[in-house]
Formats: sequence, C-alpha cells, structure tokens
Amino acid sequence: MIRRKQGWVRLATALAGVAVCVSVVAASAPAKTGGATAASKQAATTITLAHWNSSDVELKALRATLAAFAKRNKSVKVKEISLDPYPEGMLARFAARKPPDIFYVDSSYLLDWASQGVLEPIGDDLKRAGFSTKKFYPRLVSAFRYKGQLYGLPKDWSPLAMQINSAAAAKANIKTPTTWAQLRAAGQALKSSGQPPICLPVELARILPFMFQNNGGVLDKSGKKAVVNTAANNGAVATYFGWIQSGIARTPAQLGMGWCGEALGKEKASIAFEGNWVTSFMKDTYPGVKYATYPMVHNRAHGNLGFDVSWSIAKDSKHKAAALTLFRFLEGPVGMKTWTGNVGYLPSRTDVKPPPGRAPFLKEAPYARPWQFAPGFGKVVDTANSEFTAAFEGKKTIKAALDEIQSAAESALRRGR
Repeated sequence: MIRRKQGWVRLATALAGVAVCVSVVAASAPAKTGGATAASKQAATTITLAHWNSSDVELKALRATLAAFAKRNKSVKVKEISLDPYPEGMLARFAARKPPDIFYVDSSYLLDWASQGVLEPIGDDLKRAGFSTKKFYPRLVSAFRYKGQLYGLPKDWSPLAMQINSAAAAKANIKTPTTWAQLRAAGQALKSSGQPPICLPVELARILPFMFQNNGGVLDKSGKKAVVNTAANNGAVATYFGWIQSGIARTPAQLGMGWCGEALGKEKASIAFEGNWVTSFMKDTYPGVKYATYPMVHNRAHGNLGFDVSWSIAKDSKHKAAALTLFRFLEGPVGMKTWTGNVGYLPSRTDVKPPPGRAPFLKEAPYARPWQFAPGFGKVVDTANSEFTAAFEGKKTIKAALDEIQSAAESALRRGR
C-alpha cells in the first residue's frame, strides 16, 4: 500500500530517473460461449497503470490481481509502469500531459493533485456504471473527496499497531504495554536485561500519533487552523525524544537499519510501531522471527493514523472508459479480495474479509485519522521532518521546531484559500 515510509526525492531527480516499464497481463482466454461476440472481435484497448513498489510481495500481488482481471476481460490490456521516486515521476508526466491512465494516489497528496486538476472526478461515472461505494468504509472514502467530488477509492488501508518480539519480551519479563508509562517501563526492562530497544523514527508520520495521544495535532477539527505550537504537542515530542535519548529506544539509523520493520526482522529492535504492511514483510522475509502484534499505546487519549492509497484516473487519460473498467474490477469485491489475499493488506470494503490475524489493526480503526492535511501540505511535512531532526539533534529547542512547523502550516493554509 500502503506503504512503509517512502524516501521521496525531489522532482528534479525524478526527471532524470528511469521509469521501469514491464509488460503485463492482458489477453484473456476466449469466452466459453457458442461464438465470438461483437466486442471480442474488436481490438483491445491498451491502458497504462502506474504504481510504486514497496516490496516484492506487493509487486507479486499486483501482478496476480492484474492477471485475474485479464482472465475476466479481454477488451482491455494493461501496461504496467513502476515509478521510483513516485510522486515526482507522476508530476513530470502530468506536466507533459502524458500521464498513465490509472495509478496509485496516496491520501497525503490527493488534495494537491485534485486541486491542480490532474485527476478525473469519477463519482458520476461510477453511478452511471451502477458501481456502489456503500460497501467502503466511509472515513476511508472521505480522504479521496475534494470540494464534493470523488477522485478515487481506497484500494486498502492500515493504521499503525505495536509489534513485540516474543523472545525479547519473555527474557525481559515485560507485560504488553497499553500506556505511555507502561511503554517506558517495558523499554527500561528490555534495556536492563540486555534486549534490543524500542524502534522510533524521527519523522512526522510516527510522531503524530503520539501527538494525537496527548490531545495534540497539526490542524483543528475544521482543518482550517494550524495548532502545532501547543503545550500538548511539545509534551508529546519531548516524551518521544526522551525515550530515545534515555537509551530505551533507538532510531532506525542508530540501529543501522532502513526502517523499523527491518529492525524487527533482524532482531535489532524488540518493539516497533508499524502498519499492516509489516505482516507480509515479516512472513516473507523473516519467517523464523517470532513476534506478536498489539494495538497502539495511548496516553490522555487514543490516537493513530490511517494510511490510505487510492486507485485514481488521470484527467488527461485518453482511455477513460477502459481505465474505468479496470478501476471497477480493482475496487470491486473480486479484485479487492484477490489483491488483499495476495498482499495481506486490510481491505477497504466491508464485504471483503480481512486476512487472518489482523484483529489488533482493526481495533485501531476508531482512532485512525487520515494521513492527510490540506492542499500544499507536502512542504509542511518536509518542514516537520527537518525541524524534528534538528530538535532531536539538539540544534534547536522543540518549541522552536514547533513554531517553524506552525508557520509553515499557516502559510500553506493561506495559499490554499
């Protein structure tokens, strides 16, 4: 998907980058009927589909889903395009007026792309095709609306949860923490018993849930006012950094790892806070490591993020009808069951059963807020990550960092009015 943290490079890098095109799946077996239909006599329409690759597991699952589509539909052929870096690669194609027909859109930049007019509003098209959105979780769908128009549907989703190495927990004799105080105690027990620490990245996408848990956040409920430089946020960030600075936690970089899922798999971390994507990653990459997943900890409140990615169609697509045919399959019960069953992600439809063992993630659903802010917030997220790093390294105070993020958020909101 949903994705673990993507290390996006700037657009200039993408313009010099290479898009790896892989021919996919397309021709299906002849229909098992008495004769060829008029549609089968027509040449198939070839459309392009763009995605990123967060893992080999996700790529294999996507290709299995496209193969399932090909078996059911021979009027549309699919050419797959893998882009890395993804947003920059897509922006270059939008600017050239040569975008792929259908593609991933992360909820974090859906509002930007919709406001820039590069996405096709699909609500009316879906209604005319008799495709209902009633089986989707409403909160997930809301992340892909802009000014009353629907610009995509979620292909899956995930909140964060807590993963604990079973052997380390037993050796440290820790109980499963549910609160910040209990998490600190568990971290101290791990440290005292010589077990690997908690893994905590210094980035907004992992710090923000803890800000929510302390009754903080980035925007107020209306989404029109920045509320970054508050005592609640200062306290949350100070606590988070304090765990790392005390030695009961470490960043992935300090552990020599790229992300906390890798640290969990290589048993360099005893506790991590990752999304459901870590489940298939661990199963396929580190099957011998025993761990268990639990709901997130909480403090003054429960708080979490819901990471969400849509399938969307380009405004400049020259094959919108064919793209919509694929879209309806991917977002329908058969396509989503094929996708989530192969990749192990959480379905965004209520009529598709989640893969087994996902109960801890599903318990977080009521507390998960979309990983989304307002148009123009991409730079705010970059600012937040830079400022948090500076504060963590002692180059400025947490308050000064929050003031800078507040200023960036206010500027973005003014530009979006």
